[in-house]
Amino acid sequence: MSDKRRRWGQFETPPEVVDLVLGFCLRQPGDTLLDPSCGQGVFLSGADRYRRWLANDGRDAPASKLWGVEIDPVVASIAQESLPARILVSDFFCLQPGEELPGSFDCVVGNPPYTRAEWLGGIADDADYKATIMRRATFGLDGASLAQMSKRSGLHAFFLVHGFKFLSPRGRFGFVVSNSWLDVDYGIGLKRFLLEHFKIIAVVESAVERWFDQAKVNTCLLILERCDDPDGRARNQVRFARLWRPLSAFIARPLDSAGRAVEVENLIVRLLPGRSRVAGDVRVRVAPQGDLKPDRKWGPYLRAPEVHFRTRSREGAVQLAEVARVRRGCTTGANRFFYLSPERIAEWGIEPQFLRILLKSPKTIANIRVTRAHLRHRALVVEQERAELAGTNVLRYIEWGESQGFHRRSTCAHRTPWYRLNKQDQFPVRLVWIKGIWKRHFAPFLDGEFWLDQQFYGLSADPDLEEALAAVLNSTWVALQAELMGRSNLGEGVLWLAGYEVKRIRLPDLCRLPTSDRRSLIEALAPIVDAKVCSITEQVEQPGQQALDSVVFDLLGLAPSEQAAVVAAAVELTEARVMRARACGRPSQR
Repeated sequence: MSDKRRRWGQFETPPEVVDLVLGFCLRQPGDTLLDPSCGQGVFLSGADRYRRWLANDGRDAPASKLWGVEIDPVVASIAQESLPARILVSDFFCLQPGEELPGSFDCVVGNPPYTRAEWLGGIADDADYKATIMRRATFGLDGASLAQMSKRSGLHAFFLVHGFKFLSPRGRFGFVVSNSWLDVDYGIGLKRFLLEHFKIIAVVESAVERWFDQAKVNTCLLILERCDDPDGRARNQVRFARLWRPLSAFIARPLDSAGRAVEVENLIVRLLPGRSRVAGDVRVRVAPQGDLKPDRKWGPYLRAPEVHFRTRSREGAVQLAEVARVRRGCTTGANRFFYLSPERIAEWGIEPQFLRILLKSPKTIANIRVTRAHLRHRALVVEQERAELAGTNVLRYIEWGESQGFHRRSTCAHRTPWYRLNKQDQFPVRLVWIKGIWKRHFAPFLDGEFWLDQQFYGLSADPDLEEALAAVLNSTWVALQAELMGRSNLGEGVLWLAGYEVKRIRLPDLCRLPTSDRRSLIEALAPIVDAKVCSITEQVEQPGQQALDSVVFDLLGLAPSEQAAVVAAAVELTEARVMRARACGRPSQR
């Protein structure tokens, strides 16, 4: 990726995505349209083409109908030369309605930059550009949602907020955005803003492809209609749609073909059913907008089986945080120094009292039960001051580390002394959750006390519950919960769960279970605890896994058809996530 593309988040939108967005938003041939980050003008060019189909007159749209804004003057010049549109060379956040741009538009469409927060300083001279655009985007608006807008939000969130000012009543928004806002805590403010100002017409994502391979971001289409009537917003039916074929299979005709527009219209009809349809190549869940909560994840509306919604309110299920304490493992700031192989330990003669058995990486784990014999590496844990280490080999090693500059690294420099790992990051645990999941869904059960790397969360529970909890965490029910709670929005395919997401995983209330039910869980786990952990696709076919799942499903009160739906959904979601990732190369096995 070029530095310019990386910094400005420039990625050309596929024509099928452009046409679908325009099909939702451009409803009359005379509609005015704004693309606030137009690039070379793919949306503006598509709008001109789509408007001609609506008008059936073959003529270009008047330039006063199509407007674009582009911060890059070179790219803007290319767009202006080739399009019947007016292109402003400007930072969109420096513009206000009725000044350089008209006061309102019937459509605001586009593909806002996918720039990450840490790259934003390169876009403008302002040292804190993110704070600047937050201030400009929210200027003239009020509401609790804006106070909750996080600096961690992507640029698309502020394009939505600022773009709202340019949208006429009942005008439509159509943006291609990262899908992360659906499920993360820092998306709460954006979701509240959407609920306060728009009918959410549709959220559309693909289960089988990534629309922007090079961007390494999983995206969705967000279609909105400005609505100032609270009752009208609450009554609106939101369509959460997932495509199970490539978009080019639905919109296959050439760009200049009239039949292409018909294909777009036909797909839109399928994306806007009157009731949920969760089978086939277009799966849509319909939800009353009044039922959507900004502090809830919206991703499950796209991906979850019906059983997920039925069990969410059932008695007898609790969040993991009610059963166990969850804390992330240690961030050393210099793994090369603190994580020692047997060869390095021998080379330096480091004394055993300064070493702890280390759970370093999920790739080193083959079974649910993890023993000392499985693990080669040790963590260097030195609690003494330097004076107390006189004459030890570990002091020589520390001095070597300083000669290499490890003590100047940011994380290390904030510790006193720099070589003393934070002991509070470690606490006695037997249960572990893996932070990043590839194809294997399992929760290691530790046979001993180990030092945990930050790739793991340690779970501390009542000793009487530990084995039963280990059984539940290794069930396919929890695998489905992980797929619905976590995120793979950066595109590499690995499913990541933040600590607060792990805490919210729902499972049977072990504290209230009779002793006999806990014993059934423990007995069901025993046959698989030392077996090799496979991909979930293979794992669910194993008799031992099926027996464990059956016990967990019964405790949740699931009917046989619901049990089958859970297994199918867990496998389907994992395979779809991996399949999208393979379009741009596969991450390392986990």
